[in-house]
Amino acid sequence: MLGKIVLSKNTRLFRFTSNKKDHNLIEDDTIKKNTYLTTFNDQLFVNTGFGAVGRYAMPIPIPASYKHDYTFPKGTPLQVGTVAPNFGQAGGGVEVKTISQVTGIICNPIATIDDY
Repeated sequence: MLGKIVLSKNTRLFRFTSNKKDHNLIEDDTIKKNTYLTTFNDQLFVNTGFGAVGRYAMPIPIPASYKHDYTFPKGTPLQVGTVAPNFGQAGGGVEVKTISQVTGIICNPIATIDDY
């Protein structure tokens, strides 16, 4: 991670998973500490589930074809940086990581993308 930020406004962040249910979502408005997400601009570069696995260096051998869209509240502290290569994947995307449990998020509709 390159640094820490505090959101200056309500901000949409995205998370790609291989399951419709995000296991890091504790309740409808709470997400776990150490959850990895990406920014609005970076998610625009991902158009397939296998593309998400490569760009975000995920440790899964199946496509991450569910795109979870969250709005995080102003004042949320986060770490930000570039995804390092890992798990045999290239990385290179923008990663955002929660540094504490975050309450008050809004879950926007989940989208699906093609596997490949």
